[in-house]
Amino acid sequence: MISRYFAAVDESGLDNFSAQIEYITQPEPDGFGDAVLRGLGFIGDEPFMLLLGDHVHIENHGQPPCAVQVARAFDSVDAAAMIGMQTVPVDELSRVGVATGTRIRQDTYRCTYFVEKPDPATAREQLVTEGLPEDSFLAHCGIYVFSPEIFDCLSQVKRTAQKAGKEVELADAQTILLKKHPEKYLLYKIAGRAYDIGTPSGYADAQAAFRSGRE
Repeated sequence: MISRYFAAVDESGLDNFSAQIEYITQPEPDGFGDAVLRGLGFIGDEPFMLLLGDHVHIENHGQPPCAVQVARAFDSVDAAAMIGMQTVPVDELSRVGVATGTRIRQDTYRCTYFVEKPDPATAREQLVTEGLPEDSFLAHCGIYVFSPEIFDCLSQVKRTAQKAGKEVELADAQTILLKKHPEKYLLYKIAGRAYDIGTPSGYADAQAAFRSGRE
């Protein structure tokens, strides 16, 4: 468990390491949205960045880290959400959330629609983004910046999920936020690449990318 790891690090005497980390446990699996909602007391009434722990991001040469890119994009506009995106080919659609939108500035789009793990037919019919190559789509890359209003959306989703005996999904809360603020729910295409190291192929690709960057 992560708590055991940080306890071990703390006992090893590494100065100022675990003291800078606060973690909140999820007693039992109840969906990604439930895990995020448990951070409400820590976040309070502030925007926050959410990073997926099984994603590694490598920025393009000369660019700031991908998370910094998304944070700066959020700070530059009046946004309810700024979702980090990258382009993916059609054969990766089954592993990612895909969105489309209208470009409002360089690499920034106003989201109009998104679908979790769409099939190719749905993506080609509903998720094409103008300006991207054919069969290339904008996909979530594991970096999110939200206004605190996402917690209201998550609470609404949790009430519905509990009645239905389902898990609390972040994507459902995102859908509510998009409907509430269609002008402020934005996408940012990172200058870099995200690797899902939760899959064998993604882990291997990330290792290869790190090796090539050091050669």
